[in-house]
Amino acid sequence: MNDSAAFNAGDVITYSTNWVGTLQVDAGTTTGGSFNINRTGGNVSVTPGAALDILAGATVNLSGANSLSDGTNSVNIVNHGSFDVLNGNHHVGDITGNGSVKVENDTTLAAQSIKTGTLTIGAGATVTIQPISGGPLAGKAGLTAVPEPSTLVLLSLAAIVGLFSIYRNKR
Repeated sequence: MNDSAAFNAGDVITYSTNWVGTLQVDAGTTTGGSFNINRTGGNVSVTPGAALDILAGATVNLSGANSLSDGTNSVNIVNHGSFDVLNGNHHVGDITGNGSVKVENDTTLAAQSIKTGTLTIGAGATVTIQPISGGPLAGKAGLTAVPEPSTLVLLSLAAIVGLFSIYRNKR
């Protein structure tokens, strides 16, 4: 983030946000500390590899407009605490760590990948995992259902029994 000025708890920051390097959110000497991101305007720029590191006991609350992506690059989330998406539409990079991720009701979160301890999705919320460029799903509009091997075995057995019945009735 842009660290050109000092801010106090509860201050409203109206500057553009520049994500460079890693911002570490620490609960402090007690658990329960939180960092609130409520973006309502200004520009966002994200340097590739930028990260938000949420330590155990800390919480990041995300609301407002898309605050962790500039449309090309997105902030990666290393979460060992709690990452709560309260409202709005948001894009992030990879979400990793053993913490909890909560996407509240009627909220949208798009991520490159999610590997976390707990993922809670509220009523009407949407979570989207982006296909990896060049990966097995790149450029595909949807997924194709592939029958399980046991289904194929059952279908084969049904066909054999059917053919045997026809053969037997003709004799």
